[in-house]
Amino acid sequence: MQAAERSPQTAVKADPVILRVQDVYKHFPIAGFGGLAVRAVDGVTLEIRRGEALGLVGESGCGKSTLARLITALLPVTRGKIFFEGQEITAMRGGRLRRMRRKMQMIFQDPFASLDPRMTVGDIIQEPLDNFDIGSGKQRQRRVQELLRLVGLNPNFTNRYPHEFSGGQRQRLGGTPPLPACRRSRRRGAPGPDKVGATTPPAQGPYHLEVSNHMYTNE
Repeated sequence: MQAAERSPQTAVKADPVILRVQDVYKHFPIAGFGGLAVRAVDGVTLEIRRGEALGLVGESGCGKSTLARLITALLPVTRGKIFFEGQEITAMRGGRLRRMRRKMQMIFQDPFASLDPRMTVGDIIQEPLDNFDIGSGKQRQRRVQELLRLVGLNPNFTNRYPHEFSGGQRQRLGGTPPLPACRRSRRRGAPGPDKVGATTPPAQGPYHLEVSNHMYTNE
């Protein structure tokens, strides 16, 4: 007996929620104060669907940056769960978490502080490709030049340092996504080295997280 083919109507649909934060807490203990803690994040729950942009607005010190670090697994949660593409990030360790990081990118508020002043912009942009061993040396260099062109900068500026760019140019440098357009190549049916390309649609790129601080007055 042959199994009936699944019709389009009964096919399982992908979860439209790409990021799910469930009742997340982050408390920082205060040493020497008998169990007291700074309650940086207290019971945050949110969802972001594919194609959506969520603005998290709040005054300085309210926990926006801490929440961003929790979502990207740079900090462990005190309590709660975070899911990305249906997988629980808060339960990941080691290689699984490292592979998941390829799909994420944080854009920092201060572009100059997020760019190493001792490294050229070419080395900064290429560093993620080096860390994940993606492509050959020449492929990585071409990818760096391609990304500089993508954000409106001269592709020959790879040997310049962050202080040689304007504030707006540094912001664009901080938002360059070196990993989303990397696709897996296979040779003779066996897993091969990653190949650097530029054909991946934006929808398949990494999740971008940008945090902005806002000051409020009583006016």
